[in-house]
Amino acid sequence: MNTATLNQTRQGNRKTAIKLGVIVLAMFGFCFAMVPMYEVFCRAVGIQQDRIVNENDVVPAWSQRIDLDANEAPGVLAKLIPLDHTASGKAGQLVKAHFRLENPTDKPLQLRAIPSYAPSNAVRFVQKLQCFCFDAIDLAPHETRDVTVVMLLKKELPESLGPITLSYTLFNAADSSADGKVSGS
Repeated sequence: MNTATLNQTRQGNRKTAIKLGVIVLAMFGFCFAMVPMYEVFCRAVGIQQDRIVNENDVVPAWSQRIDLDANEAPGVLAKLIPLDHTASGKAGQLVKAHFRLENPTDKPLQLRAIPSYAPSNAVRFVQKLQCFCFDAIDLAPHETRDVTVVMLLKKELPESLGPITLSYTLFNAADSSADGKVSGS
């Protein structure tokens, strides 16, 4: 290899190294820009990040009790068991509840959990942020899975509402339609 070719190779390698360095710096800068960009995106599409009680907000002294219940529709071979039988929280705060799904059969199951509230107007004051009921659940044979529901008790929650019962009924996914209502009901 002659000196001219060697110099061209070195010069090409140097240019490539500079380009890669610029790309790495741009990626690093983009990582820091993600947080403000995410906040702008959330505001633009209407996703509010400030739903939780702020330090200056008045938190009521009383606590809302939520009783948790689980049932299986006829023909469903899986079990849904509330690990927490009650949960509580104050208006404006998050509440978590844990359930266990069990498939005692030798075949995979696709399930859907449908929630209901008592009293029925409680649905206006409880917002589920994360729930196993949002999508169909695939359970492998003999699989046991712990699942969580995260709820926000809205600030408008009246003390006069009394205890809330959140009940889930487990259905075979093939028995429920896409809008979450059970066929035949």
